[in-house]
Amino acid sequence: MPIAPRRVALCLATLAVCAACASDGDVDPVKDPGSVAKYLLTGNDHELRAGEIRVTFLGTSTLLFDDGVDQILVDGFVTRPSLARTAFGRLRSDRDLVDSLVAGLPMDRLRAIFVTHSHYDHAMDVMEFIDAVKRRWNNDSVQLFGSPSTYQIGCGGGLDSARIKIVNGGTKGTIDGTAFEFEVFESLHAVAPWYVLGIGGSIDEPLTQPASQYAYNEGGTLDFLITHGTRSILVKSSANFIENGLANLAPDVLFLGVGRLTEQEKPSAAEIYLESVEKVGPKRVIGTHWDDFFEPLGPNLPPDTKAANDSLRALDFLRGRMGNERFGILQGLQRFVLFAPDSPEVTERVGTTSMAAHRNTHLPAVAKGCPRD
Repeated sequence: MPIAPRRVALCLATLAVCAACASDGDVDPVKDPGSVAKYLLTGNDHELRAGEIRVTFLGTSTLLFDDGVDQILVDGFVTRPSLARTAFGRLRSDRDLVDSLVAGLPMDRLRAIFVTHSHYDHAMDVMEFIDAVKRRWNNDSVQLFGSPSTYQIGCGGGLDSARIKIVNGGTKGTIDGTAFEFEVFESLHAVAPWYVLGIGGSIDEPLTQPASQYAYNEGGTLDFLITHGTRSILVKSSANFIENGLANLAPDVLFLGVGRLTEQEKPSAAEIYLESVEKVGPKRVIGTHWDDFFEPLGPNLPPDTKAANDSLRALDFLRGRMGNERFGILQGLQRFVLFAPDSPEVTERVGTTSMAAHRNTHLPAVAKGCPRD
């Protein structure tokens, strides 16, 4: 659907004002990465022992989970184009950056990518990750999970439709040969300010790059409960909810998107906290989507402090409710071991599974094949 030029111009002008209004001079002290130091989780990074799970934070809401044998990625956005390029230009994944991450982390055992929704800051780089894993590690079995809109991103990127799995609320699945299982919950995106376009809507045809950010329509928002033995991780990328949709899940760890948590009038921060934390009952909460994603990925990400999304305010709100023992965040590229082994069954399988065991996975089927030229 074409976007009215007048509305786009107004959107861009407002974004520019918001980006500038946080600072009265050349340097904004709250944009200093040190301003988030008090929220950072520290320690707890070591070579994985049998049965442990480690997460690596790749900025925004992109998370790499690793149990020592297999890896899964939630969302895929590391290119982080500047505000000007995002507003005025057409976006393309940074191949060199993705290649360096896939080689250096390394992402040599990636089995699946789960996409929470299809906005560019969650899904822009998923196909580049899949392609890079094949280039570097000769792994052409990575599966892509998400909404019908995510399906169109995979199709546009040339992924075989058999490797794209459409999921929705209520979908449960396993990745054969791994200890990872998942369940999908429908959710809602955070309420955007009036001048932000593209919230809602869907991607209805294969999406190819370069593409405008406005081509990356939301396509619905999903939360993912990932289980590993008796341990569980809930990934909720957006600060909104469906009432009682996640009640009593009691995950070991909740990754909670904090973008616009304290800037929405309805639902309020208190309502989001009630539905996303209190009713859910996680043991630990790790905030995501707190960083300024117009700045490059690195180990010193600054917070997002634009008027429409004051992440420091959101982090203060959550820390005030939960304290430092239960709440924290990770810096860019930071690795953190989430929990220790939970059963002999999990411990024994580490290091014993070959790549061949992951070639055929039994997961939700797609509805149709990608269009062919």
